Amino acid sequence: MRHPTTPGLVPQPVDRGLTAATAPVDFTEAWLRNRRLSEHTRAAYRRDVTGWLSWCSATGLDPLQASFLDVNAYARALEATVDQRSGRLLTPATVARKLSAMSSWYAFLVRLRAVPANPVTDADRPRIDRDHSATVGLSPDQVDALFAAARADTGASGPRNLAVLALLADLGLRVGELVSLDVADVGDERGHRSVRFVGKGGRSRRRALAPDTAAALDAYLAARCRTHTA
Repeated sequence: MRHPTTPGLVPQPVDRGLTAATAPVDFTEAWLRNRRLSEHTRAAYRRDVTGWLSWCSATGLDPLQASFLDVNAYARALEATVDQRSGRLLTPATVARKLSAMSSWYAFLVRLRAVPANPVTDADRPRIDRDHSATVGLSPDQVDALFAAARADTGASGPRNLAVLALLADLGLRVGELVSLDVADVGDERGHRSVRFVGKGGRSRRRALAPDTAAALDAYLAARCRTHTA
């Protein structure tokens, strides 16, 4: 008896004859397509796995034959790596994130039966305090000063800058989430102005806006409409 398949989606068997140089790349793209991720997260995960594959290539290791000892060696190499942007060693959180991406990648390969087990599972990962964040936030006075400067801006970009600040402060959006917004994402929710955005993990969310944020956003959209129709 033949099993039904979705039209246009023909299952392809894993090619056991693929070399270590080509198979992981194919697996990576299939893994990314299989997950609901934002483009920003997708690109970050691709960089994380590519870093592992590059290390494997440089050390002569077949990533499909890696053990937890190899992952531990890579983790120690990461901990000794200097971040080119900050000039400092990679933080434990950064190392943990890279290993987490690798673990998800290997879990996908286990499901495909391309590897017998996930070597990251038993690896020695950095211990991260989830209640602590190294991100430096603005003080209330600094936020007030930013809003005051935006409201005082009488230039063409003034309404846009105020709307951007209001959305960031009100919803706590990341920059990637903010710049991905479209006019179609603005709507109403139970009598309140709201915005739909794709958050972490590729999940779609809708949040109601505070009155001041809604007013700033509507003022920007009205100004933009006047500019385009002038």
